[in-house]
Amino acid sequence: MKLSHAQLQNGIWTAQLTDSPQRPALDLRIGDQKLQSFDLTELPGGKGNWDLKVELPGSLISDDTGLLTVIDLASGNVIGMLQISAGQPQPDDLAAEVARLRQELEVVKEVIRKHLRNGS
Repeated sequence: MKLSHAQLQNGIWTAQLTDSPQRPALDLRIGDQKLQSFDLTELPGGKGNWDLKVELPGSLISDDTGLLTVIDLASGNVIGMLQISAGQPQPDDLAAEVARLRQELEVVKEVIRKHLRNGS
């Protein structure tokens, strides 16, 4: 079973599960909190494709970084993850540091482009 086409929009995370002829048994967790409510519907045409929809509860989102994990109970394998970050970035947070570096790179790129346009 594979998880693909994952996206997060308006607090709802959606993904497609493929290669599962029977309704998959899933365990969804944010940290140690089990999510009881999610929708799993077979896509039209069958063929083992399923649509997974998870409304992320506000009570499970707080300052810090959390991780939503999707576990296939039949195999015990983690088949998908979503990192959720909220609040002020922590100084040792690698994802926040990469985001800051990307912002700085964009500033440097703009300065270089401006310099090259002006021929200075």
